[in-house]
Amino acid sequence: MSTPLRASIGPLGDQAMLLTLEGDREQCNRAIVRLAAALRAEGQADAPPAIVDVVPALISLAVFYDPRLVPSTAIERRLRDLADRVDHLGDAGNVGRLHVVPVRYDGSDLSEVARTAGLDPGDVARRHAAREYRVRFLGFAPGFAYLGPLDPALVVPRRSEPRRRIP
Repeated sequence: MSTPLRASIGPLGDQAMLLTLEGDREQCNRAIVRLAAALRAEGQADAPPAIVDVVPALISLAVFYDPRLVPSTAIERRLRDLADRVDHLGDAGNVGRLHVVPVRYDGSDLSEVARTAGLDPGDVARRHAAREYRVRFLGFAPGFAYLGPLDPALVVPRRSEPRRRIP
C-alpha cells in the first residue's frame, strides 16, 4: 500500500498552475507521470484546447492553460480532483519503450566513485548495470533524460568543482 501524498497547487505566472507532491520521491514521480498522462488524454478531447501544455518534473507538474477559455480556479479544481484520485489513474509510469544505452565503465571518475562508495570499480559497474532505469522527466536541454532510481550504494556527492572540459 502506498503512503498518501500531499499535494500543493498554486499559480505559476498568469497562464499556468503548478502542482507539487510531497512524500517518497519515487512514489511522487510515478504519480506525476500518471497525472500528466491523464491530463494529456483529457486534452485530446478539448476543442479548442484549454490546457495548452503539461510539463512533468520529478515531483511537480506544470499545467499551462489558455485563460481566455478557462479560469485558473477551474484548472486548480481539476488538479486537486486528479491529485485526490491519483492512485486510481492506472500506472502510466510503466508504459513506453525500452532503450538500451551502451555504457563504458572506464571513465576518470570510476575509481573516485568506487572509493567514496566503499566498493571496487567492478562492483560499481555491476551494480549500475544491474538496474533498469526509468525516465523520470526530461530536462531543460533537449533530450536530456533524468533517470532513476539509482542503487543507493552508488549515491555519492557531486564534485566540489565541475570540470571545465570533458574529454
